[in-house]
Amino acid sequence: MTVDKVIETIKAVKNGYEASDEQLLRFIETAENMILSDIVRGREGDEELTAQYGGTIDLDNYREHVLCAPKPFEDIYVQYAVSQLDLLAEEGERYLNDMAVFRDTFMDFKRYWWQMHRQKSNYNYHY
Repeated sequence: MTVDKVIETIKAVKNGYEASDEQLLRFIETAENMILSDIVRGREGDEELTAQYGGTIDLDNYREHVLCAPKPFEDIYVQYAVSQLDLLAEEGERYLNDMAVFRDTFMDFKRYWWQMHRQKSNYNYHY
């Protein structure tokens, strides 16, 4: 899914909320980096994905930037951004519900990814 499609979906879901594209882009970027650091890192193929998707998303050329979560997990970016918008709007109950949905999708993606990509034999979880 592209960043442009995610932003379009967020705006459709949160119609009436004030949020700039830059603010939404930062939420998407945060979710992407959470995926890369908490799910992908330490698994086979992590260097390629991190090189391709990691870091910051360029503000000038973000519209066609493709995000790393595949179908059916691509809504993870929308779920995270929606929860953050609820937090900013001080809508506590909605925030908790949206974060629960995000966490469920995040864990489902983690289980999927870890089944498909073996842990690196030389990876050390201790820092």
